[in-house]
Amino acid sequence: MPDLQDISNAISELQSEAITDIGVLASKKEPPADYNVIAQTTDGFDANLWKDSIFKSKVTRHLCFTKNKQLCQVVVDMKLTDLKECLPEGFSSIQDTMDSHEQALRKERLCVKLVPRHTTETAICDVIIQGKSKHGLASYTYIGELNGLGIWCQLGKITKLQDSANKTLLASTTTCNVGRQVSESLASSPTKKNIVRPDYEHHINNIYTKSAMDDIPFTISNKHVSRSRGEIQPINLLGIIIKSQQEIEEEYNYSFNTEHSSAAF
Repeated sequence: MPDLQDISNAISELQSEAITDIGVLASKKEPPADYNVIAQTTDGFDANLWKDSIFKSKVTRHLCFTKNKQLCQVVVDMKLTDLKECLPEGFSSIQDTMDSHEQALRKERLCVKLVPRHTTETAICDVIIQGKSKHGLASYTYIGELNGLGIWCQLGKITKLQDSANKTLLASTTTCNVGRQVSESLASSPTKKNIVRPDYEHHINNIYTKSAMDDIPFTISNKHVSRSRGEIQPINLLGIIIKSQQEIEEEYNYSFNTEHSSAAF
């Protein structure tokens, strides 16, 4: 007969939902929408993570998290480091409180690792704060201690979005990225639009659009062409008469007879 604890763990594993974001609050009274506040420890004490025993200040810090599925990333790991330590690779730090934008923690820094949902099979599904009791918690991983309180997280198999939903999201993201790249390219190079060949076609998201110069014939007006000779007629442009080569030679033809006769003597 299977153990009841194993059955409970299996049910919990099947029903687990991934945490998509973790934050720190200065006040536990008004958390952001869709966020759950860890207000108490496992033994019923206040889960305040701010340690300032010297001045007995009223500063409080509480962890909060959300499982909002509209966020495309999930939390897969958490670390507690010293403020002077380098940020672990692939992690981001929680530096400010979400509600008051103050320093999140006093001496330590809480770091979380976020990855796209479709790239992982497991993620953090629960976070709890342990009080005075120091015994280990089954199926939970110890993160560290703040203000005498232990932070624990639980990993679990996560439910993934349906394939059709993933494809729709991917297609939408690709479309937005392509459109944004084209817009940025045109904005950064305004002169390129004026030198596009008339027969060039832009292909964006399987939609073909032609240039505004397409199908426009580029020919010389008939009024500038002689009907009899098929040559370009003189054009008067702003008072400047443009003549053909033959007209120029006829007008400025000079035989130099006088110069030749003078040179003969």
